[in-house]
Amino acid sequence: MKIRLYGVDAPEKAQAFGTQARKLTGDLVFQRDVTVVVRATDRYDRLEGEVLLPDGRSLGHELVRAGLAWWYRQYAPHDTTLAQLEAEARTAKRGLWADVRPVPPWQWRKEPVSPIPSTDGPVVGNRHSRVYHWLGARLRQGIGPEPRSPSSFADVPM
Repeated sequence: MKIRLYGVDAPEKAQAFGTQARKLTGDLVFQRDVTVVVRATDRYDRLEGEVLLPDGRSLGHELVRAGLAWWYRQYAPHDTTLAQLEAEARTAKRGLWADVRPVPPWQWRKEPVSPIPSTDGPVVGNRHSRVYHWLGARLRQGIGPEPRSPSSFADVPM
């Protein structure tokens, strides 16, 4: 079951510290019985709630404490616990707060999609993660398939 964590926004998978946030989440909840206190349904009809770990701790609180998520003020403006945990993580420069200017996920998601870089051959990639590969380079390194002609990419969504 997917639950949107109440009052918390963690980095996206392709964003800095996204992998660490996912790992901590998995370490805390995978193969464990948790309790979900549903607070609301968001505009996409996803359940939004607090995930309580078997020992009673809040998953959202643990992510913010570790510096791997932001207190989402817009959706939990009066949550003093999240405010305090984020302030402590910032002061200690834990996780994403070690960056000089960490980019909140709600801003990162609004950034324009990067254009495909110019190269001398066919390029494949993921516009969301902004990771691209020139197939000629992959072939020279002995990895990847034989490059296809650029016209064969016409039906491939990017």
